[in-house]
Amino acid sequence: AASGLVAGVNVAMAVLDKEPVTFPLETAIGALAHYISSANTKNFQPMNINFGLMPPLNIRIRKKKEKNAQIAERALKALENTLLEMAK
Repeated sequence: AASGLVAGVNVAMAVLDKEPVTFPLETAIGALAHYISSANTKNFQPMNINFGLMPPLNIRIRKKKEKNAQIAERALKALENTLLEMAK
């Protein structure tokens, strides 16, 4: 579903004569795209999104719930920046 969304967004961008969108690695869609495109084909395992696919935070947070909340907040900021770039 995520790949279809990216394809649809980029078809719309092409119709509007705009640059294609690359979702940041910090977002779920970007992390999944990176996982698929950079996976070792010999040992590839299909996977749903999880926080382990996203880049680690620059700080160590011990509580899993708090760490995941920080990762999610970072993803939302990255997505917001991407959406602002798309709107230009």
